[in-house]
Amino acid sequence: FATCVGSADLGKVNYNKNMIYTEASAANRYIDLEGEFNKLSRLSANVAKEPTSTGVTLNNNVVNLSSAPKETLYLNIKAEDLMGNEFIVEGTSFKENQALVINVDLGDRTSYELPFTRVLLRDAKEGAFGTGEDKGTYTGHGNLLWNFYSSTGGNVTTYTGEVKTCTEFKGTVLAPDAVISSAASNQDGNFIGRQVHLGGGETHRWDFGGTLK
Repeated sequence: FATCVGSADLGKVNYNKNMIYTEASAANRYIDLEGEFNKLSRLSANVAKEPTSTGVTLNNNVVNLSSAPKETLYLNIKAEDLMGNEFIVEGTSFKENQALVINVDLGDRTSYELPFTRVLLRDAKEGAFGTGEDKGTYTGHGNLLWNFYSSTGGNVTTYTGEVKTCTEFKGTVLAPDAVISSAASNQDGNFIGRQVHLGGGETHRWDFGGTLK
């Protein structure tokens, strides 16, 4: 395995031999991918055990954060709690260090497709935001994380099946042992999975800015 650190110039990479790092053995890894995925698996399981934050509820696919504190918040739901209309997070601009983690328990399912048509972020004062590439107008528009896990017999484990996203999806997906398949449309956020299949459209990097326990 070898990696090159260089500068991009109109689709080309300029490099010299001093900029190439080669792994001579398994003990001399540049990136321990298996180790990093193990860390992410433990993180997903630990995050799933966090209780729902005070003032955070889901009502007909709408989460209202207008009375919630400016911190990383948690919402614990089951797959059947999600409905087929728009999924809306309102009452926040995701500024001032506020973020939302949605823990979705997929139970013993081997495949799950998000049932709603799109994710909409809405601030009471300024209306919908986080649309399209957004040009960086809202610095916190990535502060939504979806953590998919399995809970059977009271035991919390990472999800190992397939998660399919919706059109106009927003947020980071944390499913480090799963297969993530995106819809054939623009996707805004980050996908963390064992395998990631992009269905088409553009992908826009929105880093999660919350603080996980």
